[in-house]
Amino acid sequence: MIQRYIPTIVFSRQAAYSLIEIMMVLAVISLVLGFGLPAIIRWDKGQSFQSVISDLVDLCNTARTRAILRCEPVDLVFELGRRLALIESDQDVKPSQVKLTGLPTMRTSVYFPDDIYFEMLDVNFVEYKDAEQCRVRFYPNGTCEELTVVLRSSDGRFAKLALEPTTSIPKVEYLR
Repeated sequence: MIQRYIPTIVFSRQAAYSLIEIMMVLAVISLVLGFGLPAIIRWDKGQSFQSVISDLVDLCNTARTRAILRCEPVDLVFELGRRLALIESDQDVKPSQVKLTGLPTMRTSVYFPDDIYFEMLDVNFVEYKDAEQCRVRFYPNGTCEELTVVLRSSDGRFAKLALEPTTSIPKVEYLR
């Protein structure tokens, strides 16, 4: 008897995902993003408030350092109309005079976003919150004028920055 070879077609099902499985995965991802996204947005807004406070502390430290190293008074100027704080001195260095070294650059200005409000801005116990401009002087001997700044974020958080006049070192307190 002759055996015949009969070719058989073998169907092998390769691993594939059905439409239902894909839709279930997308639904789970959507739920996770839906619950997590508001928390991420709130965290980002909190970071901007924190970064403004940190930048203001850096600006005060830069003004103190410049006054001591250059042996001349340096002013920290708050321009409330422009929502800006910047450093001014009698002999500001032009960019063409600066030599690049391995030292980190120091902050020379801070912009206050629209969602951050000045609750108090006192220099030497005089209120400047409603003034157009306010100056705080840092002296070469490491002292400065008395400064108290209270900032409020749009979500109701408060931060108080105070300069200790005998050392010019900023101290930050978070209120509430």
